[in-house]
Amino acid sequence: MRSLRIQLLALVVVAVLGTLTILALYGMRSARLVFRSAVELSRVETIRPPESEAIAEAYAAGGWAAVRALVENTATPDSAGSAVIVSRDGGTFITDHTPFRGAAVTWLPGWTIRIEQGTDGNRSVVQLGGGAPVLATPRDTVGFVFRLPIKMSVSVDPEQAFKTDFDRRLWVGVGLLLTLTALLALLVIGRVFSPVRRFTDAVDRVARGDYHARVGRVTIAELKGLGAAIDQMAESLERAEDQRRRMIRDVAHELRTPLTNLKGQIEALQDRLREPNEEALASLHEEAALLEHLVNDLGELARADAGRLAITPVPLPLRAEVERAAEAFVQSRRAAPGQIRILLPDDVAVHADRERLGQILRNLIENAVTHGGAETPVTIEGEAIGGERVRLSVADRGPGISADDLPRVFDRLYRADPSRSRASGGMGLGLAIVKALVEAHGGTVAASSAAGAGTTITLTLPRASRSPQN
Repeated sequence: MRSLRIQLLALVVVAVLGTLTILALYGMRSARLVFRSAVELSRVETIRPPESEAIAEAYAAGGWAAVRALVENTATPDSAGSAVIVSRDGGTFITDHTPFRGAAVTWLPGWTIRIEQGTDGNRSVVQLGGGAPVLATPRDTVGFVFRLPIKMSVSVDPEQAFKTDFDRRLWVGVGLLLTLTALLALLVIGRVFSPVRRFTDAVDRVARGDYHARVGRVTIAELKGLGAAIDQMAESLERAEDQRRRMIRDVAHELRTPLTNLKGQIEALQDRLREPNEEALASLHEEAALLEHLVNDLGELARADAGRLAITPVPLPLRAEVERAAEAFVQSRRAAPGQIRILLPDDVAVHADRERLGQILRNLIENAVTHGGAETPVTIEGEAIGGERVRLSVADRGPGISADDLPRVFDRLYRADPSRSRASGGMGLGLAIVKALVEAHGGTVAASSAAGAGTTITLTLPRASRSPQN
C-alpha cells in the first residue's frame, strides 16, 4: 500500500537533496578552477641573469627603444618563458608576449607587478614577482625583467571568475532541478488523478443507472477507502435495483393469479356456465380476500420502509400473547389441538405494541404450521436474556430450508419452494413483515435450519421493566 503523503514527502526530499547536490558540485568545481589559477599564478620563474645582462646592454646602447626592439623581434603568442620588462617608474612596459601588449601594469609591494587586460566578465589578470633588475650602472636600477611561468593559463580574475562560473552553473542546475521536479510531480499527479478519474467515471455510470460500474483496486492509501465506498455504494444500489425488479415481477405475478381467477369465475357466471350459488360466491370472496391480504401486507412493508409504522410499546405478558395467537389458529382449524406447544415462563414480559406483537406471532405460527405440515409439532420457547432482552423462538419439524435459500427467507415475496401455491406456501411476505416489525421495536430476528431437520425463527425484543397484568 503506497501512501500519497509518503510520495509527496519523497518528492520534496529528492528536490532538496538535488538542489544541495548540484550547488555543492558546482561550488567545488568553481573553487577548483580558482585554486588552480592561483597555483599557476604562483609558479613564477626568475629570469636568468644572461638575459638580464643582454637587456641591460641594449638599454645602455639605446635606452628603452633599443630594449623594445630587442624584445619585440622575438615576440611569440605562446606565453611559455615570455619576458615582461617594466621600468622602475612604471611608465614603460615591454613584452615579447603578443596578447599582453596594451595591458595595464601596476606595481605592487615587494617589487611585484599586476598585469590586467580585458573588461569585466572577461578580464585577464596575471601577477608576477621575482624580477631581475635591469642595471644602467652597477648602482642604478632602471627596471626589472620578469618571465612568465613555463606553464601558465591566463585566467579570469579569481573573484569575478568564481562569480561568473558559479552563477552560470547555478542557473543550469536550477533548470535541471526544475525539470526533474516537474517530471516527479507529473508522475505523482498521474498516480493520484488516475484513480480520481476512475472514481468520476464510476459515479457517472452509476448516476446513469449502470450499477455494474466499479472503481477496482486502488493502491494509494488515502484514496483506497473512497474507492471501496464507491464500490460498496454501487453494489448496494445494484442489489436494491435487483430486489425492486424482482419485487415488481413477483407482485405482478401474485396479483395476476387471483385477478385471473376472479375474472374467469365472473365470466363463467355471466355466461351462465356456473350458477351464482353459495360455493361460487365463497370462491370469489376467497380470491378477493387474498388480494386484500396481499395489498395490506405490501402497504405494511411500505410504511416500514418509510419509518411510518405506528408503534405504541407497552409492557405485555409474553406467554399470554403467545397463547392468544395460538388459540386463534386452533379455533380456525388451521392447527390441531396440542400441535402448538408453548414453553414460556409466566413472568417474562416484553415492551411492545400489542397489535404489532400479535401480527408477529401470527405470521411466525402460520409460517411454522404451513411449512411444517399437518399436525407437525410447533414449539414456541422463550426466556429473558439479562435484564434488557427477551428471546423468543418458533420451531417446526418440517423439511427445513437449504443452505442456499436460508439467507433469503426474510426477502419479500421469496418462497424457498417456488412450486408451492399461495394456498400451501403463502405469498412470501410473512417473514419479511416479521423482520420489519421486530426491527421497528429495536429487536433482531434470525433463521436457522437444515434440510430435513425443521426450521427455527429466533427473535429478540426489549424486556419490560415490570410484569403487567393480563
